[in-house]
Amino acid sequence: MLRREVVVKELQKPRVEEILERILEIFEENFPTPEDEQLYAVETLNVPALSEMTVIWIVERGWIGYLKKLYADAVPETTYEWRIPFRDIVFRGNEIPFYKPLRIPELAEVILKITNESIETQDIDILIVGWARKIRGRGVETW
Repeated sequence: MLRREVVVKELQKPRVEEILERILEIFEENFPTPEDEQLYAVETLNVPALSEMTVIWIVERGWIGYLKKLYADAVPETTYEWRIPFRDIVFRGNEIPFYKPLRIPELAEVILKITNESIETQDIDILIVGWARKIRGRGVETW
């Protein structure tokens, strides 16, 4: 014979505050806040003929960087390799847009290796776009 038992368990609904906190975290991870500093580096590099040049940018202590775009002028007979070692990321090409900002911690490096196979010296404009956020509890004034 069968005996019937019904167990009803009331599920706990997420609190509105928890949902709002999570939404704010998502926005904070993907968009700059008014307290953040603009990260905008522009530089012109003079790359000698038939040479390889490596440039390294380092996130300063006390800051977290969020990258939106890495760019170098497209120049004939020149190749580009962008590396972000802490994430084991390697990009080849002159332009790397990030559709979701790439978060890079303090003291992390962004490395660009330029190989100029031309017999002429090249002036190459470099652009790094994003924003930087102070690590909470630390008082650093500049990027």
